[in-house]
Amino acid sequence: MVSRHGAKAELLIRTRRLGWLALAVAAVTVFTAGRLLLGGPAALAGSTLMSDDFEADAVGAPASGWSPVSGQWAIAVDGTQVLKQSDTNTATAKSIHAGSSAWTDYSVVAQIKPGSAATGTSNVLAARYIDDNNAYSLILKDGNSWYFGRKVNGVWTTLGSGAKAYNTSTWYTFEIDVSGKNLTAFLNGTKLAAVTDSTFSAGAIAVMSRTTIEVDNVVVTGLTPPPPPPSPSPAPSPTPSPSASPSPSPSPSPSPSPPPSPSPSASPTPPSNNPSTIQGTVTVAGTFTPIAGATVTTQPATTSATTDSNGAYSLNVTSGTYNVIFQAGGFNSEFDGSVNAPANGVATANSGLSAIIPGSAQDLFSRPDQAGIGTASDGHSWADDHNVYPTATVSISSRSAYVQSAGANTDFDTWMGIPYRDQEITADLYVVRALSDPQYLHGARLLGRVQGSDSWIVLAVNTANDTITIWVDNSGNWTQLGVGSQPYSPNVWYHAKLDIVGSSVMGKAWPVGSAEPGWQVTGQQTAIMSPGVGGLRCGAADVLFSNYQEAPLTQVTGKVTDATTGAAIAGATVSLSNGATGVSDAAGKYVFSGLTPGTYTVTATATGHNTASATATVSLGLSATGVNLALS
Repeated sequence: MVSRHGAKAELLIRTRRLGWLALAVAAVTVFTAGRLLLGGPAALAGSTLMSDDFEADAVGAPASGWSPVSGQWAIAVDGTQVLKQSDTNTATAKSIHAGSSAWTDYSVVAQIKPGSAATGTSNVLAARYIDDNNAYSLILKDGNSWYFGRKVNGVWTTLGSGAKAYNTSTWYTFEIDVSGKNLTAFLNGTKLAAVTDSTFSAGAIAVMSRTTIEVDNVVVTGLTPPPPPPSPSPAPSPTPSPSASPSPSPSPSPSPSPPPSPSPSASPTPPSNNPSTIQGTVTVAGTFTPIAGATVTTQPATTSATTDSNGAYSLNVTSGTYNVIFQAGGFNSEFDGSVNAPANGVATANSGLSAIIPGSAQDLFSRPDQAGIGTASDGHSWADDHNVYPTATVSISSRSAYVQSAGANTDFDTWMGIPYRDQEITADLYVVRALSDPQYLHGARLLGRVQGSDSWIVLAVNTANDTITIWVDNSGNWTQLGVGSQPYSPNVWYHAKLDIVGSSVMGKAWPVGSAEPGWQVTGQQTAIMSPGVGGLRCGAADVLFSNYQEAPLTQVTGKVTDATTGAAIAGATVSLSNGATGVSDAAGKYVFSGLTPGTYTVTATATGHNTASATATVSLGLSATGVNLALS
């Protein structure tokens, strides 16, 4: 079955209640009888601040943890237990609130069943609630309209509105996201409004109505920025040693110790008319080797400079706060954010640039915060299918690509690089939240052999059910190639790796700071065999990506067997004409990786057998597979 988002996944059969429970299981706290409630300041992004399905309360009793202001609020039964307001007098508003007045940045989601669609009635979810006269609110009103806005001292201001017919027999999913001054309203996963307003910086949640109303499955999730991404892994050697194992050599695993809640790079301030200077040096990252000919520019734009033979530059600007951008051929671009150039003074901004690995495509997302993904740090342009999924949003935030598609219940795919048939795609990923769906799994994915939209190989990391899967999507026809069981959690940085060689596909994902494991999922496919680029996919989730890389895999692979019986020969010595040697594994297989383009002679020897040889020709990103040697 292919979902409406174009992503096939394992079918998950759940009731409305079980679908809600999946939103809460990631919370690191005590969950008792269907209620979870945390007070105090917001936690890290994706942490559950509160969740309530009202199953813990007795029918007819008040809802524990909720404070009614007016109306008759009690637990009722509508298939499952719900919170119901039963006063039918439409002359007065009824309200009830929960949570903490100290909550700042969060997402509140609630299922609401209107009691009336008559003119003069309304159904309200409120965020950053101070009291009935001070809050942000999403409203279904008069049977045919929605409104999103704020009430300040009882005075209502509309920030967004539109037509929406609704009835009294349907449950509607209300959602309000508040992050700093950014406010977003959703209904049934569709974005209604995205506005900025700084009137309220904190507050609880509330539900209000002019008549009867039912409420269920309330979830409040923190939206405070997560820890920063890991540092890029060191560049591999251009000529790695051959290996007799089909698994590549492990890459280094950095162990970052990030602060718990970093601030994104500040916006630059408009310059004044006072003169100032920004100066510094540009070097190769990790060394003191100067880079001559690097280009240095600013945001806001002023002038540009080119580094001299010592890597030094000087920019004459007017005083103000700037982002300073550094670019050089063969290196990933970098920036220094919020450089304060004083009036009649000098500011220093130095930078170390990381070399682009030859033959590879990279994006360190090392550019100032911005809307959209922008140009990759290595200069490649990202393509995407935003025209297919226009309600997803993507931005650069704190040196990561931040894709948000959970609220709109949609997908987003983006790809770039160099077309190779055989390739390795790597990236670090951090799932802020993944939509709980009764039918499909959602989350972070890597793409390989991308031919264009809806034609690629996919590695899927699923925090909802602790699985890692690989798929091939051949023009909308999805086929699962393999599945593995691994524990995955939201709000954790993972390294992810997808290798594709010939018809073989292999994948893994492991926590940053831990040892790289062997392949966790493997499969075979022949549907997409043409060269393609790499990419990133976000399926109905909010995900941060960092340290993206697509690298060519240039290998000679094969199997050593007994010419008479066809049985695999383990422990055979296999050598290449370039001097590399290896040993066949228990299945008789061998792999030589990291080869330069050319033609090689492969020779195998084993005790009790005659020597056998074969030739193999490889080019960059095009391996010689199936170079089998039968020993007589």
